[in-house]
Amino acid sequence: METQGTCPDCGDADESVYHALISCTFASMFWQCFNELYNIKLPKLHPATWCYDLLDNLICPVANCGPILCGMRAVWTAHDERRHGERNVNLLQACRWAKEISYDLIASGEYISGKDCPQVMKWNSPPASVVKVNVDAAFHEERQQGAIGVIIQNEKG
Repeated sequence: METQGTCPDCGDADESVYHALISCTFASMFWQCFNELYNIKLPKLHPATWCYDLLDNLICPVANCGPILCGMRAVWTAHDERRHGERNVNLLQACRWAKEISYDLIASGEYISGKDCPQVMKWNSPPASVVKVNVDAAFHEERQQGAIGVIIQNEKG
């Protein structure tokens, strides 16, 4: 597994994604808190196959997979924030965010699979002499960093 540098939490010199999400000091504290709050325990995952292990129902029950993946997103976000100098990452808040997001995803999936679900909208191409332009942007004031995305599509997509 490719290393990312030195871990901002524990100082491990061979930091990998597995380390950041599962075995680092902060990640371990997160998973302990997550288990205590929601009774969802991170299963034992192998460092080389952990991605696949999460999708194996014999290792990770289906009901836990979504909350665990959302938990990993919360751990990664907190890890990234600490890597960029933010030290006041709230462990309890990260756990709550992960659980709320997983509930939202489950609820949205139930709504979409329901009988009264609205028809899914599909992209329609514009007339031959017209282009569609979609723009989105984000800015992090404290870091003075921003990003912008633009998509321009004609009648061919």
